[in-house]
Amino acid sequence: MVSSILADIKTRLARRQLQVKTIRIPIGIKRIDYALHGHALLDWAKPNDFIDLEGRADAFPVKISDIVSCHGFDFSTGGWHPYIETLRQYVSDPEISFKDTVLHRYYQLYQPASVAEVLFNRNEATYHPLNTWPPTRAYYNYPWGLSRSILAELSSNPQARLEDGQHFGPAVGMFGEEHFLRLKAVYNSLKNEGYRPERFPDGFIKGYFITDFNSVKFVLTRNGNHRVAAMSLLGFESVMAIQDSVALTLTVTPNVVQQVVSDDQAPFDINIGFDVFNMLITADGKRKASEIGIN
Repeated sequence: MVSSILADIKTRLARRQLQVKTIRIPIGIKRIDYALHGHALLDWAKPNDFIDLEGRADAFPVKISDIVSCHGFDFSTGGWHPYIETLRQYVSDPEISFKDTVLHRYYQLYQPASVAEVLFNRNEATYHPLNTWPPTRAYYNYPWGLSRSILAELSSNPQARLEDGQHFGPAVGMFGEEHFLRLKAVYNSLKNEGYRPERFPDGFIKGYFITDFNSVKFVLTRNGNHRVAAMSLLGFESVMAIQDSVALTLTVTPNVVQQVVSDDQAPFDINIGFDVFNMLITADGKRKASEIGIN
C-alpha cells in the first residue's frame, strides 16, 4: 500500500503543471478518485448542488485521519486537537464564552519557549540545538529544509522570529477572543457551504507526506488547522491538499532524514532528526495534551 502511494506521488509530481481546469461534480454522487491515496473523494457540499472545483494539476485528496499538525496534534476521530475540542464545546453550547473553552486553557498552558518544547514538550539540552531556536514556524514547520546558512538568515531577520500566535499561547490582548470567533466562522462556513478551496487564494490546505513505509501521515504546514478541525468534527473523511512550497520534497522518508543530516550544512545530528521524524509519524494528540496538562 505504501509503495503504491509513493509511486503515485512520483507520477503526479512528474506531470505536475500550473494549468487549471474546471470540474463539475454532482453532489450526492460520490466521485471515485484514486489519484494519490486510493481514497474516494467526499461529497463536497450540500446534497443536490453542483460545485465548480478549479482543479489544480497538483491537488490530491488526503484522508483527514492521516493528517497531523506540524507540532504533533492529530485530527483522527480518536485523536485530540485543541480546535476540535473547542468546536465540540461550541456545538454543545453555541453561547459559550472564550474564557470557558478548551482553547483558552490551551493558550494558558501551552507556551513553549523553544522549538524543542514545541515538538517534544521539553526544553532540554538533549534536543540541542532545537532548545535554542525560537518557537516560530519558520524553524519547525519543515525542519528538513533547514541548513546552517538558512538559520543564520533567520536569526538576523526579526520578522522570521515572530510567531502569529494561533498555534500556542500566550494569546495577547484580544487575539484569543478573535481567534475563537474565526474558528466558529470556519466551522459554520463549512457546515453550510461545504469545502470550497477554489474560492480563496489559500483555499487548499498545504503540507507534505511522511512515511516509515508502514504508515503514512500528512503533516500540515502553515495554515489549514481550522478547516481540517472543522471538517473532522463535521464528519468529512478527506480533503483536497497541495504540497507546500516550503517542502523540498512531497514525501519525507527515513532516507530523506539520513540525507539531511549527512549534509555539511545539517543543523542537527541524526538522533535529533529521527526524534523529530518519529514524533510526527507517531503523532498522538491525546498524549501531547496530557503532557501539557490539559487532558
